[in-house]
Amino acid sequence: MLSQIISKPNVYRQSGHVFYRQFTNRGPLSLLSSTTPTTTTTTPPPPPPPSPPRSSSSVQPTSSTSSSIATSIFPSTTTSTSTITPPTFFQTKPLPTNTIIKFVPQEEAWIVERMGKFHRILPPGLAILAPIIDKISYVQNLKEMALELPLQNAITLDNVKIKLNGIIYIKIIDPYKASYGIDDYKYSILKLIESRLNLQIGKLELSKILKNRELLNDLIVKIINEAAMENWGIECIRFEIKDIIPPQNVVDNYIDKFINLQK
Repeated sequence: MLSQIISKPNVYRQSGHVFYRQFTNRGPLSLLSSTTPTTTTTTPPPPPPPSPPRSSSSVQPTSSTSSSIATSIFPSTTTSTSTITPPTFFQTKPLPTNTIIKFVPQEEAWIVERMGKFHRILPPGLAILAPIIDKISYVQNLKEMALELPLQNAITLDNVKIKLNGIIYIKIIDPYKASYGIDDYKYSILKLIESRLNLQIGKLELSKILKNRELLNDLIVKIINEAAMENWGIECIRFEIKDIIPPQNVVDNYIDKFINLQK
Protein backbone atom coordinates (compact mmCIF):
# COMPACT_ATOMS: atom_id res chain seq x y z
CA MET A 1 0.00 0.00 0.00
CA LEU A 2 2.77 2.44 0.89
CA SER A 3 4.74 1.57 -2.22
CA GLN A 4 1.68 2.29 -4.39
CA ILE A 5 1.16 5.69 -2.77
CA ILE A 6 4.85 6.63 -3.22
CA SER A 7 4.77 5.71 -6.90
CA LYS A 8 1.61 7.76 -7.57
CA PRO A 9 1.40 11.56 -8.18
CA ASN A 10 1.26 14.10 -5.45
CA VAL A 11 -2.44 13.61 -4.77
CA TYR A 12 -3.94 10.18 -4.29
CA ARG A 13 -7.62 9.56 -3.52
CA GLN A 14 -8.79 6.30 -1.98
CA SER A 15 -11.67 5.50 0.37
CA GLY A 16 -12.35 9.11 1.29
CA HIS A 17 -8.70 9.77 2.47
CA VAL A 18 -6.58 12.40 0.75
CA PHE A 19 -2.88 11.71 0.58
CA TYR A 20 -0.37 13.95 -1.01
CA ARG A 21 3.39 13.82 -1.16
CA GLN A 22 5.64 16.31 0.52
CA PHE A 23 9.26 16.57 -0.62
CA THR A 24 10.82 17.45 2.67
CA ASN A 25 13.72 16.06 4.69
CA ARG A 26 11.37 14.50 7.21
CA GLY A 27 10.03 11.87 4.86
CA PRO A 28 8.57 11.26 1.47
CA LEU A 29 5.02 10.99 2.63
CA SER A 30 2.74 12.37 5.28
CA LEU A 31 -0.90 12.08 5.94
CA LEU A 32 -2.64 15.46 5.67
CA SER A 33 -6.12 14.74 6.70
CA SER A 34 -8.99 12.46 6.19
CA THR A 35 -12.20 13.97 5.07
CA THR A 36 -15.51 12.35 5.35
CA PRO A 37 -18.59 13.60 3.50
CA THR A 38 -20.79 15.67 5.72
CA THR A 39 -24.51 15.40 5.43
CA THR A 40 -26.70 18.41 6.05
CA THR A 41 -30.09 17.80 7.47
CA THR A 42 -32.81 20.18 6.39
CA THR A 43 -35.79 20.58 8.58
CA PRO A 44 -39.07 20.82 6.71
CA PRO A 45 -40.97 24.12 7.02
CA PRO A 46 -43.78 24.14 9.50
CA PRO A 47 -47.16 23.40 8.00
CA PRO A 48 -49.38 26.43 7.33
CA PRO A 49 -52.05 27.13 9.86
CA PRO A 50 -55.36 25.55 9.00
CA SER A 51 -57.76 27.92 7.27
CA PRO A 52 -61.08 28.56 8.95
CA PRO A 53 -63.92 26.49 7.56
CA ARG A 54 -66.01 28.21 4.93
CA SER A 55 -69.69 28.43 5.24
CA SER A 56 -71.97 27.78 2.32
CA SER A 57 -72.92 31.47 2.20
CA SER A 58 -69.32 32.64 1.74
CA VAL A 59 -68.61 30.54 -1.34
CA GLN A 60 -67.83 32.88 -4.28
CA PRO A 61 -69.04 31.90 -7.76
CA THR A 62 -66.47 31.09 -10.38
CA SER A 63 -65.81 33.32 -13.37
CA SER A 64 -67.75 31.04 -15.71
CA THR A 65 -70.76 31.09 -13.41
CA SER A 66 -70.64 34.88 -13.14
CA SER A 67 -70.41 35.33 -16.89
CA SER A 68 -73.35 33.00 -17.49
CA ILE A 69 -75.49 34.86 -14.97
CA ALA A 70 -74.53 38.21 -16.51
CA THR A 71 -75.33 36.89 -19.97
CA SER A 72 -78.77 35.71 -18.91
CA ILE A 73 -79.62 38.97 -17.13
CA PHE A 74 -77.81 41.54 -19.30
CA PRO A 75 -77.32 39.95 -22.74
CA SER A 76 -76.56 43.26 -24.42
CA THR A 77 -73.76 44.25 -22.04
CA THR A 78 -71.66 41.10 -22.37
CA THR A 79 -68.71 41.22 -24.73
CA SER A 80 -67.40 38.43 -26.88
CA THR A 81 -63.80 37.59 -27.64
CA SER A 82 -64.56 36.66 -31.20
CA THR A 83 -63.75 39.02 -34.04
CA ILE A 84 -66.60 41.36 -34.68
CA THR A 85 -67.22 41.70 -38.41
CA PRO A 86 -69.19 44.56 -39.82
CA PRO A 87 -72.72 43.54 -40.87
CA THR A 88 -73.39 43.08 -44.57
CA PHE A 89 -76.74 43.52 -46.25
CA PHE A 90 -76.37 40.45 -48.47
CA GLN A 91 -74.13 37.44 -48.08
CA THR A 92 -71.99 36.75 -51.15
CA LYS A 93 -70.37 33.49 -52.17
CA PRO A 94 -66.56 33.31 -52.35
CA LEU A 95 -65.02 33.80 -55.77
CA PRO A 96 -63.66 30.76 -57.65
CA THR A 97 -59.96 30.04 -57.45
CA ASN A 98 -57.71 31.03 -60.34
CA THR A 99 -56.84 27.79 -62.07
CA ILE A 100 -56.13 27.01 -65.71
CA ILE A 101 -59.32 25.10 -66.45
CA LYS A 102 -62.68 26.27 -65.10
CA PHE A 103 -66.27 25.16 -65.67
CA VAL A 104 -68.80 27.98 -65.51
CA PRO A 105 -72.25 26.82 -64.27
CA GLN A 106 -75.43 27.44 -66.21
CA GLU A 107 -77.15 30.82 -65.65
CA GLU A 108 -73.96 32.44 -64.36
CA ALA A 109 -71.54 34.96 -65.84
CA TRP A 110 -67.95 35.27 -64.61
CA ILE A 111 -66.10 38.55 -65.06
CA VAL A 112 -62.38 38.03 -65.78
CA GLU A 113 -59.81 40.77 -65.30
CA ARG A 114 -56.34 40.56 -66.79
CA MET A 115 -53.66 42.46 -64.89
CA GLY A 116 -56.32 44.53 -63.11
CA LYS A 117 -58.29 45.45 -66.24
CA PHE A 118 -61.52 44.00 -67.60
CA HIS A 119 -60.73 41.24 -70.08
CA ARG A 120 -63.84 39.19 -70.90
CA ILE A 121 -67.06 37.60 -69.64
CA LEU A 122 -67.02 33.81 -69.34
CA PRO A 123 -70.25 32.15 -70.55
CA PRO A 124 -71.45 28.80 -69.14
CA GLY A 125 -69.21 25.89 -70.07
CA LEU A 126 -65.47 25.27 -70.34
CA ALA A 127 -63.06 28.17 -69.90
CA ILE A 128 -59.26 28.40 -70.08
CA LEU A 129 -57.52 30.96 -67.87
CA ALA A 130 -53.98 32.14 -67.30
CA PRO A 131 -53.63 31.69 -63.52
CA ILE A 132 -50.96 34.37 -63.04
CA ILE A 133 -52.37 37.27 -65.03
CA ASP A 134 -56.11 36.38 -65.11
CA LYS A 135 -58.41 36.87 -62.13
CA ILE A 136 -62.09 36.10 -61.64
CA SER A 137 -63.31 39.34 -60.09
CA TYR A 138 -67.13 39.00 -60.20
CA VAL A 139 -69.64 36.17 -60.39
CA GLN A 140 -73.10 37.31 -61.47
CA ASN A 141 -76.25 35.24 -61.14
CA LEU A 142 -78.43 35.50 -64.26
CA LYS A 143 -81.51 33.92 -62.69
CA GLU A 144 -84.54 35.84 -61.54
CA MET A 145 -84.05 37.00 -57.95
CA ALA A 146 -86.54 38.10 -55.31
CA LEU A 147 -85.65 40.91 -52.90
CA GLU A 148 -87.68 41.55 -49.77
CA LEU A 149 -88.52 45.16 -49.08
CA PRO A 150 -88.70 45.69 -45.31
CA LEU A 151 -91.48 47.62 -43.60
CA GLN A 152 -91.39 51.29 -44.62
CA ASN A 153 -93.02 54.44 -43.29
CA ALA A 154 -94.83 56.74 -45.72
CA ILE A 155 -97.28 59.65 -45.63
CA THR A 156 -100.19 59.85 -48.04
CA LEU A 157 -101.65 62.95 -49.67
CA ASP A 158 -104.29 63.25 -46.94
CA ASN A 159 -101.57 63.19 -44.22
CA VAL A 160 -102.09 59.59 -43.08
CA LYS A 161 -98.99 57.81 -41.82
CA ILE A 162 -98.93 54.24 -43.10
CA LYS A 163 -96.50 51.33 -43.07
CA LEU A 164 -96.04 49.04 -46.03
CA ASN A 165 -93.69 46.36 -47.31
CA GLY A 166 -93.30 44.47 -50.53
CA ILE A 167 -91.23 42.20 -52.72
CA ILE A 168 -89.43 42.95 -55.97
CA TYR A 169 -88.27 40.54 -58.67
CA ILE A 170 -85.19 41.53 -60.66
CA LYS A 171 -82.86 39.99 -63.22
CA ILE A 172 -79.39 40.88 -64.51
CA ILE A 173 -79.40 41.57 -68.23
CA ASP A 174 -75.90 43.11 -68.48
CA PRO A 175 -73.27 41.47 -66.23
CA TYR A 176 -70.67 44.13 -67.09
CA LYS A 177 -72.84 47.03 -65.87
CA ALA A 178 -73.97 45.08 -62.82
CA SER A 179 -70.31 44.57 -61.88
CA TYR A 180 -68.77 47.94 -62.71
CA GLY A 181 -71.77 50.27 -62.83
CA ILE A 182 -72.76 49.96 -59.16
CA ASP A 183 -71.08 48.73 -56.00
CA ASP A 184 -73.98 46.65 -54.63
CA TYR A 185 -76.92 46.53 -57.00
CA LYS A 186 -79.25 44.69 -54.59
CA TYR A 187 -78.85 47.26 -51.85
CA SER A 188 -79.12 50.11 -54.36
CA ILE A 189 -82.32 48.69 -55.90
CA LEU A 190 -84.02 48.53 -52.50
CA LYS A 191 -82.98 52.05 -51.59
CA LEU A 192 -84.25 53.29 -54.94
CA ILE A 193 -87.60 51.61 -54.36
CA GLU A 194 -87.89 53.19 -50.91
CA SER A 195 -87.40 56.71 -52.24
CA ARG A 196 -89.64 56.28 -55.29
CA LEU A 197 -92.36 54.55 -53.30
CA ASN A 198 -92.51 57.31 -50.71
CA LEU A 199 -92.67 59.89 -53.47
CA GLN A 200 -95.57 58.18 -55.26
CA ILE A 201 -97.54 57.50 -52.08
CA GLY A 202 -97.25 61.18 -51.16
CA LYS A 203 -99.18 61.99 -54.36
CA LEU A 204 -102.14 59.68 -53.60
CA GLU A 205 -104.78 59.46 -50.93
CA LEU A 206 -105.13 56.39 -48.74
CA SER A 207 -108.40 55.32 -50.33
CA LYS A 208 -106.87 55.38 -53.82
CA ILE A 209 -103.82 53.44 -52.64
CA LEU A 210 -106.03 50.71 -51.21
CA LYS A 211 -108.14 50.51 -54.36
CA ASN A 212 -105.40 50.93 -57.00
CA ARG A 213 -102.62 48.81 -55.57
CA GLU A 214 -101.87 47.13 -58.91
CA LEU A 215 -101.49 50.47 -60.65
CA LEU A 216 -99.01 51.57 -58.00
CA ASN A 217 -97.04 48.34 -58.50
CA ASP A 218 -96.82 48.88 -62.28
CA LEU A 219 -95.76 52.48 -61.76
CA ILE A 220 -92.91 51.44 -59.44
CA VAL A 221 -91.70 48.85 -61.98
CA LYS A 222 -91.62 51.46 -64.72
CA ILE A 223 -89.71 53.97 -62.57
CA ILE A 224 -87.13 51.38 -61.44
CA ASN A 225 -86.47 50.18 -64.98
CA GLU A 226 -85.85 53.72 -66.19
CA ALA A 227 -83.15 54.20 -63.55
CA ALA A 228 -81.61 50.73 -63.20
CA MET A 229 -81.74 49.12 -66.62
CA GLU A 230 -79.61 51.61 -68.50
CA ASN A 231 -77.10 52.41 -65.75
CA TRP A 232 -76.83 49.15 -63.79
CA GLY A 233 -77.92 46.48 -66.27
CA ILE A 234 -80.77 45.37 -63.95
CA GLU A 235 -84.33 44.71 -65.10
CA CYS A 236 -87.21 45.00 -62.65
CA ILE A 237 -89.68 42.30 -63.68
CA ARG A 238 -92.45 43.02 -61.19
CA PHE A 239 -93.12 44.61 -57.82
CA GLU A 240 -95.83 43.63 -55.35
CA ILE A 241 -96.99 45.50 -52.25
CA LYS A 242 -97.66 42.88 -49.61
CA ASP A 243 -99.07 44.75 -46.61
CA ILE A 244 -100.44 48.25 -46.07
CA ILE A 245 -100.85 49.05 -42.38
CA PRO A 246 -102.71 52.30 -41.57
CA PRO A 247 -102.95 53.76 -38.04
CA GLN A 248 -105.45 52.23 -35.63
CA ASN A 249 -107.72 55.29 -35.59
CA VAL A 250 -108.06 55.11 -39.39
CA VAL A 251 -108.95 51.44 -39.17
CA ASP A 252 -111.61 52.21 -36.55
CA ASN A 253 -113.09 54.89 -38.76
CA TYR A 254 -113.35 52.49 -41.69
CA ILE A 255 -115.01 49.92 -39.47
CA ASP A 256 -117.54 52.45 -38.22
CA LYS A 257 -118.36 53.52 -41.79
CA PHE A 258 -118.83 49.90 -42.82
CA ILE A 259 -121.14 49.24 -39.87
CA ASN A 260 -123.20 52.34 -40.65
CA LEU A 261 -123.58 51.24 -44.26
CA GLN A 262 -124.83 47.83 -43.16
CA LYS A 263 -127.59 49.32 -41.04
